Amino acid sequence: MNLKQQIKPQLSWTWVLLVIYVIGSFIYPILGLLGFLCMIVPLLLNVMKQGKMHCSHICPRASFFIRFLTLAKWKRLKTPDFFRNKSFKYLLLMIMFGRFVVLVIKYYDSPMKLAINISGLMIMSITLGIVMGLVYNASMK
Repeated sequence: MNLKQQIKPQLSWTWVLLVIYVIGSFIYPILGLLGFLCMIVPLLLNVMKQGKMHCSHICPRASFFIRFLTLAKWKRLKTPDFFRNKSFKYLLLMIMFGRFVVLVIKYYDSPMKLAINISGLMIMSITLGIVMGLVYNASMK
C-alpha cells in the first residue's frame, strides 16, 4: 500500500492552516519560515513517487481555493490552453523555486528578513491564485 492510499484527503480543514499562516506571519513575521514546508513537502512526496498527493490530499492552499473559490457563482472564462501545458507549468515552477533560492541566498544570515520575504512570496502566490480562480474556470473539461 503506497502513501497515497494510507493518507485520507484532509482538504476539508487544511485551509485553516493557510489562514493561520497568513495572519500569523503578519503578527509574528518569523512564522514566515514555515513557508519552507510549502516548498519542501511537495518535493519530498514527488521524490517518493507520490505524484500530486500533496495537492490532492493535504495542501492548505488547494483546500482554501476549493472551499472559497467555489462560492463564486458567476460565469468564468475558459482557462487558456497554455496554462495546462507542461512546459508552462515547469516554467512557473522554476520561476517560483528560483525566487525562493534567491531569497535564501540573499537572506541566509538574517532569519527575520528571510521569513518576511518568504511569507511575501507565499502571500503573492495565494493572491495570484485567488485572482486566477475568480477569472478562470478551473474545471478540467
